[in-house]
Amino acid sequence: TMEAPAWEVIVDIEVVCGAGEAIELGAHTRDGCLARADIGVQHGWHAGAAAVWRGATDSSCTLCAAGSPRHREGAVSFVRRARPALTPIGHDGGGGEGGGEGG
Repeated sequence: TMEAPAWEVIVDIEVVCGAGEAIELGAHTRDGCLARADIGVQHGWHAGAAAVWRGATDSSCTLCAAGSPRHREGAVSFVRRARPALTPIGHDGGGGEGGGEGG
C-alpha cells in the first residue's frame, strides 16, 4: 500500500510561527513552497514541521517548527505528518515465521 503524503495541505489556514523561529524561504508558487520546505527538511538544511504559502498577498513561503493556525483567505499551510518507525522486511517481531516476502 502507498503511504500518506509527508505533508498535509490545509487551504485558507495560515500557520503563525512562534517568535524568532520563522525561516523565510522566499517567493514561490504554492507547489514550489511545498517542494522547498520538503527538500530543506529532508536534507536537514532546515528544521520544520509546518510551512505557509501566502498566495493572496506576496507569495512568500515561511517554514517553522510549530505554530498556531488562524483563518487567512488565500493562504495555504503545509503540516508535516508524523512518520511511524519502519520495520525491515522479514522482521515482523513475531519470532521469525512469516512477515517476509517471497517465501
